[in-house]
Amino acid sequence: MYNIILHRNAVKFFKKADSITKNRISEAFDIISINPRYHPHIKKLKGELKHMYRFRLGSLRILYEIEEDIQTIRVKAIETRGSAYKGVQE
Repeated sequence: MYNIILHRNAVKFFKKADSITKNRISEAFDIISINPRYHPHIKKLKGELKHMYRFRLGSLRILYEIEEDIQTIRVKAIETRGSAYKGVQE
C-alpha cells in the first residue's frame, strides 16, 4: 500500500469541495493507494507530463506521480477536466 501526499493546490481543492465530492475523492485515494497503475479510470499521461498518471473521477481529474522507491504517491492536482493539465508543476 502506498502513502499519499497532497500538493498544496490539491489540498486547497479538497478543502473547498462539498462533502459528497470529498467522499468520492477519498474513495479514489483508497483505490490509488492500493494499485496506482492499473484501474479502468487510471491512465499514464503523455508528452510533458509523461511521468504522471491521472485518475478520472467524473468531471474531475486527479493527477499524480509515483515514487516507487519510497512507496509514495504525490498528488499534484485535483481539478476539473478542462483545467487539470494546465500549470501542473513537475
